[in-house]
Amino acid sequence: MKPFCGKRFHLSYGFLGTLFLLWVILQNGFAQPDAADQKGLQIQLGEVTFRLREIESKPDSITLLELHVPVLNRSRKDVVPANTITVVATVKEVQALEGKLLSRDDFGAIEGTLNAPLPPSTGRVVVLGLPLPREKAASVTLLVQINPPHGEQKEVIWQGQ
Repeated sequence: MKPFCGKRFHLSYGFLGTLFLLWVILQNGFAQPDAADQKGLQIQLGEVTFRLREIESKPDSITLLELHVPVLNRSRKDVVPANTITVVATVKEVQALEGKLLSRDDFGAIEGTLNAPLPPSTGRVVVLGLPLPREKAASVTLLVQINPPHGEQKEVIWQGQ
């Protein structure tokens, strides 16, 4: 009897080795970053800019207020994965040209997700659209936030013409 020799011995250890490697890969190889890991990411809001868009439709045209929200990754080594950054804008106050306040219940929160990875020390712009009321708005006050409820938030004001 030959100790540990032969084709059968090599095949069994090869099979066990393959199972072990497969187990290791499935345990760690495809894991997504934990929420605790993402808390250390340095994601910030840039300066929000506005643009008016007129969309022609019948019987009346629709006016959209576009919010261009820059999202910046201040980390020097961490890449933010795709679909992990959400930007939410909530209307706080809308003032008409006549000076009266319009109901903010007419406006829901608008939300956008950054669907591309954000490399270190770079930024991307998320564009959100807010339909303006038929009455001419003099100003709109918005609360813009990244990854609510714990992300950075800013209050921004758009002044009409």
